[in-house]
Amino acid sequence: MIVIAAILNGLMTGAIYGLIASGLSVVFGMMRIFNFAHGDLFMLAMYAIYWLFTLFGLSPYISLFLVAFVFFIGGYFLEHILFNPLIRREGSEERDIPDTLLVSMGMGFFFANGATAAFTGDFRGVITGITWTSFSVGTLTVSAPLLIGAITSVVVIGGLWLFLNKTYLGRMMRAVSQDREMGALLGIDPYKVFDLSMAICCVLLVISAGVMMPFYYVSPGLGMLFSLKAFIIVVLGGLGSVGGAMAGGAIIALLESTAVLLVNQAYVDIVILAVFLLFLLLRPRGLFGIKGEF
Repeated sequence: MIVIAAILNGLMTGAIYGLIASGLSVVFGMMRIFNFAHGDLFMLAMYAIYWLFTLFGLSPYISLFLVAFVFFIGGYFLEHILFNPLIRREGSEERDIPDTLLVSMGMGFFFANGATAAFTGDFRGVITGITWTSFSVGTLTVSAPLLIGAITSVVVIGGLWLFLNKTYLGRMMRAVSQDREMGALLGIDPYKVFDLSMAICCVLLVISAGVMMPFYYVSPGLGMLFSLKAFIIVVLGGLGSVGGAMAGGAIIALLESTAVLLVNQAYVDIVILAVFLLFLLLRPRGLFGIKGEF
């Protein structure tokens, strides 16, 4: 039963990990850049939800809508101001990757150090009405907030997939991801698509933060942790694949929850990295890594 419980918790946690990583996957699929401030944006979203709960008593499940609106606008202009000038300067899909990496890494350091200065390095969390709520399924005990987070994540990623594949705007975004120059010839402004992609990424991060806040903690160091996790998940699942992000999230979470049954907690990260490197050797493109596909 311990193994079954670990697998169940791993799958539920993996769904949330997949939601966090899906934003990074969307950004890479559109712009072919890695945003290494991804985890720090997630950290800021958690702080925003934490303070709305602490100061105004707003439930994380309610405040995430307000924070998502703010982050949507912020993400749009963040992309427009910081990344688009680099993309325009290059004028092609073969951009100066070190420039975009340096910008995103610098942004991440700025957010992390700013959070440390403003909020200190203390771990913070919220206690809501369902934080300690659980229910039994046979002999298994299931955490209610974790289950809510998993179901929400699956629904949101399903909605994201439908948006990208079944709507006119989503098809425009996919067209730009596959061939930006051809998309421009058809009247699609690729730079507005890039802005929208970052805005969507930020909204996905806020939803992830909202469903995790009732049972997780936040600190300035959380950003680096989840930047690394999101990077590993996206590479495992396949660069630019939203479905791959879900699969990669499940793999990492299952490794986290089951490896601890076999090795000391201190070695779990080593096991994850070893599996990650082995996977890269066997399948470098990831599970669903097909260029231009979501």
